[in-house]
Amino acid sequence: MTVETRVESYRGKFIESLKIESTGALDKAARYLVKALKEELDHEIAGLKGDKQHSSPGHPPYKMSGDLQKGIGWKYNSDFTREVGAHSPAYHFHLLEFGTVERETNRRRNGKIKNSKATGHSTGRMEARPFFFRTCDAEKEAMKEILAKGIRQANV
Repeated sequence: MTVETRVESYRGKFIESLKIESTGALDKAARYLVKALKEELDHEIAGLKGDKQHSSPGHPPYKMSGDLQKGIGWKYNSDFTREVGAHSPAYHFHLLEFGTVERETNRRRNGKIKNSKATGHSTGRMEARPFFFRTCDAEKEAMKEILAKGIRQANV
């Protein structure tokens, strides 16, 4: 066996080990971030449990139905990417994270728009209640450490 063959063999083992360990580390980092996001939402207002009390603008949303918390998760995209975000039943995730502008809805009769002008009711306006990107920023160093530990374990 030549030196070149041994180097190629070692390189192949190292790359395979790196792939296995780093994908495991990516999964751990994704699970860690999902847990941190859910914990950020896991608070209720003291003394007002069960009441429909809204959070203050600029603060994370209060837990009401739990749909937002249930809808946060992660998915596998490829060997080296994981996507953390919201899915059903958290259809309102983007409205809470970024807020809304005031707009009017069209009045409908039997499923048809009565006229071309927006003559319905105002939906109002909601200030943002950010939590997703703030939590991601706050947990960035911990996720880097999880990934670095996975790469360190890949040494053959």
